[in-house]
Amino acid sequence: MKNHSTGRLGGFTLIELLVVVLIIGILAAIALPQYRLAVEKAKLGKTLSLLRSVKDAQERYLMANGQYATQFADLDISLPGNPRLVSATENAPWPGQQASFSGFSIDLLSAAKFVYSNIRLSDGSSISFGFRLAQSPSSNGPALCIATMGDNLANKLCKSYGVLHMTSSESWNYYTVSL
Repeated sequence: MKNHSTGRLGGFTLIELLVVVLIIGILAAIALPQYRLAVEKAKLGKTLSLLRSVKDAQERYLMANGQYATQFADLDISLPGNPRLVSATENAPWPGQQASFSGFSIDLLSAAKFVYSNIRLSDGSSISFGFRLAQSPSSNGPALCIATMGDNLANKLCKSYGVLHMTSSESWNYYTVSL
């Protein structure tokens, strides 16, 4: 179609198309990392909810029995799906049991007074969350988030939960976070 005022055909010039492509590229470069972080955080939400339930069940077990449970079967919750349960060996530092799910595992480290989860991220790396068990069921203390020092995604995820305190070792960052 011919534009009568300028005498040229309607449409977009190459420069206009390049500017649009450039703008889309800039927006994608900004949005994709945030989208990936949001997707991973949503996947973590389900795991953290189950981890908190296990922690609360451990506290109830303590009140009823005077000690923490070393087996998931002793707790008053049911684990979703059909997790693979593995007991710690006798030479392990703490007795306990691990429940392995698709994408994450939860460990009962009763003697260490800790409930711990290791979660695989979409990029193949992992992040760990843990709750310290207190001697009273009213304790809703902060959680511990552990990330490998060079793993940017895991460290960003830990920081996204609101860091209360951070320490580092040679290869790990330990974040005390509020969940």
